[in-house]
Amino acid sequence: MYKNAIKANPGSHKEIKKIIDLSPDSIERLKTEKSALYLGYKLLWVIRLLINGKRFPQGTIETKRWNLYVIELANRLSKEDIMVELLKIDSEAFF
Repeated sequence: MYKNAIKANPGSHKEIKKIIDLSPDSIERLKTEKSALYLGYKLLWVIRLLINGKRFPQGTIETKRWNLYVIELANRLSKEDIMVELLKIDSEAFF
């Protein structure tokens, strides 16, 4: 989804900042929510939840599984192509 959005709708920080003022069903909001940048921030948010042992939409991950998930996540995030894409979204949030 993210890679398709990069070509079709890369998005901008300006659009994301304006999203709070838009109606939930407005066309502008829906377009922004499908942008690559917005999807990237959602991905960074999910990564943060996982590292913190949280499960979406609520609850926690049991310790045994959490250890395995974090190891797998670290392996995937350390791949150059994935790391570069996440750094393009927001390097400060990535680190």
